[in-house]
Amino acid sequence: MVEASRFRLRVLESRATPVLTTVGAYLVPVRPPQLAIQPDLDGKVEIKPHQHEFGWKPHGEDVLANLTSDYRIYYTVDGSNPTVKSQLYTGAFLPTASIIKAVAIDREGQRGAPVEETLGIAKRNWKVVSSSGAREKFAADKAIDGNENSFWHSQSTGADQFIEIDLGRDYAVSGFAYTPQRKHGEGMMAKGLLKVSLDGKNWQDAGSFEFGNLINDPSKRKHLFGNKVNTRYIRIISTEITGGGNSLSIAELDFYN
Repeated sequence: MVEASRFRLRVLESRATPVLTTVGAYLVPVRPPQLAIQPDLDGKVEIKPHQHEFGWKPHGEDVLANLTSDYRIYYTVDGSNPTVKSQLYTGAFLPTASIIKAVAIDREGQRGAPVEETLGIAKRNWKVVSSSGAREKFAADKAIDGNENSFWHSQSTGADQFIEIDLGRDYAVSGFAYTPQRKHGEGMMAKGLLKVSLDGKNWQDAGSFEFGNLINDPSKRKHLFGNKVNTRYIRIISTEITGGGNSLSIAELDFYN
């Protein structure tokens, strides 16, 4: 929403002579924003407006504080849908359960879109053991740094790329999530294989996976195993890249127990 007494429309490019019949300005009620539930490397959870909700320059202002002045965030950890009677979010917290649900509600009781997130294993003690290589400034450890805006990007050597991760100790893993990078459409993992190991030497197959429509919908994708797998080391191998690409990019990997 902007406040102004005059507006100017400039057409900078056009395939033909621009023709306008009417131009109008409308006052549309602002709904509470969509939220994002974001754990840090230690598993501490922060709930805040999804990044696309405010793309303007803050100019030194506290954007989040300005936004939350007109609504409150409520969340649950017991699987129930949040209401104004649920826990009020006041700052980052360590959750007591793996499923977090949250919603923003304004002073008039209008609700934003509810959001739900299944939390994975905390990443503080993870490390990348090896990978098929990386481009400069796109190291493999960016795939597990907890930041979806950074990403690992392999060299352009073919569709068969891999990354091997040490979770720090043994876990009963139920599945994983792949978040593709959204800077451009290169390197999205359409198909792949998983291998697991307790010692990093003896490997077992843990199945294959396939993610569709990544170019049009580059959202986080989840793959759950039929049964939990006891492992400490996990190797993800790409076998097909969208658009017939020859490099792999990963913004973030998550594993669930």
